[in-house]
Amino acid sequence: MSLSYQRHRRRMRKRRLAPAAPPPAAPPLDPQHRYGFALERRAVYVFSHVGATVPKWWRSIRQSTHAEDRAGVDLWVETDRGTVAVQVKASAALAAAFRAEHAGEEIAVVVLHVDMPDDEVRQRVVWAAESVWMVRLREGRRGPKATERRAA
Repeated sequence: MSLSYQRHRRRMRKRRLAPAAPPPAAPPLDPQHRYGFALERRAVYVFSHVGATVPKWWRSIRQSTHAEDRAGVDLWVETDRGTVAVQVKASAALAAAFRAEHAGEEIAVVVLHVDMPDDEVRQRVVWAAESVWMVRLREGRRGPKATERRAA
């Protein structure tokens, strides 16, 4: 090794940065939010099974980002008529309160429970998304695409 290379190596060793600190942990979720998050994940999971049947207009489903979740949307269903926003609730009372708070918005609301069979979870999510999809079909319009939703 040449002398200049050895000097270069010594300088580089001194310049090494300390390992980056891990990102701050998200605040712990209270039991109610953990339950809701589990329901959201389960709703997406039941559509990932190989034998999951969906209507012809159904394209895909995904869980919302943290920012979208704060705005009141838990799931996004991509359809042939654009993207349908879906809110998952654990009780009919919470669903009614959400509908009242977000009246006039095209957000489908579905009530799910942890002990529901997969087929029923799948069926309820499809029905909820279908309610918005049918309105768009009747009115002859399309909803926003997923890329338009994220940009807004």
